[in-house]
Amino acid sequence: MNYTVVDNIRFFDTPSACISSFERLSRWQKVASFVRSCVKAFFSALPRIFKFLNKPTPSEIRKCSHIPTLSSTKKKLIVCLHGLNGSTSQFSPIVNAMNHYDLSTTQIYIPPILKKGHATIDEMIQPIFKEMKNWLLGGAEKEVVLVGISNGARLASAINVELLKSETTKNALKKVHVISIAGAAQGSSLINVARKMHLCWLFSKPIAQEMPTDSARTQQLTQGLQNLPTSGIPHQYTFLASPHDWTVPNYSSTLMSMPQGVSTKYALIEGQDHCSITRTQAKAISQLACS
Repeated sequence: MNYTVVDNIRFFDTPSACISSFERLSRWQKVASFVRSCVKAFFSALPRIFKFLNKPTPSEIRKCSHIPTLSSTKKKLIVCLHGLNGSTSQFSPIVNAMNHYDLSTTQIYIPPILKKGHATIDEMIQPIFKEMKNWLLGGAEKEVVLVGISNGARLASAINVELLKSETTKNALKKVHVISIAGAAQGSSLINVARKMHLCWLFSKPIAQEMPTDSARTQQLTQGLQNLPTSGIPHQYTFLASPHDWTVPNYSSTLMSMPQGVSTKYALIEGQDHCSITRTQAKAISQLACS
């Protein structure tokens, strides 16, 4: 089975090949992977509890947000989009790893997401897209890398579709690379289950309406992604997922199939949970974004 290796992670060309690679592990290897993921889930929860009890100062927020005016002289823009209920600090390990690369022609943009993700897709992406549009108008032959964690991957794909709606921004693009980390680009089946059990009141209204895998907004986003190969812009999608993801359990999102003509890579990271991939695979993610 063909695959490429990035920082000891095997990336496959199709979701099925990626899943089959994990399924071929022995029963005990799968059990060990599951146990490690449970341990990671426990320790991933501790920092979130600590951050809730000890809220960061305004200066700390500004430091990790990376929201200066975007420089139109930079040829490459890496946009980092945090997950639901997350914060810009989720990208601290990745940014630290990125600093080992030559970033002289690259700008990192880490905007806070409106209402921490509890808003509609359009409400969340518009202020980010506005900044990106102004940056793109500063020249041509520009490269965009969209790195999304969980719900942030859904926003990354939505921004990607938005970029291609305008001929002005489209003509300025040289390449688009979307990196999805435990992404929910096609919704989460967990929300589908919650809806069947009449538990949608546990979630905000925008999440309950737009996050189901069969929602109108999910279908609209999926349809928009089908047009990527005809845009004339080279697109690359890279997916990193966990086989033990309780938040976005459906591979249709975390290892989403892309239309023919879009370069794709897929990796299932053993022994990880939904939240730990960003921290433990920061080096590989930074390499993918900066290469």
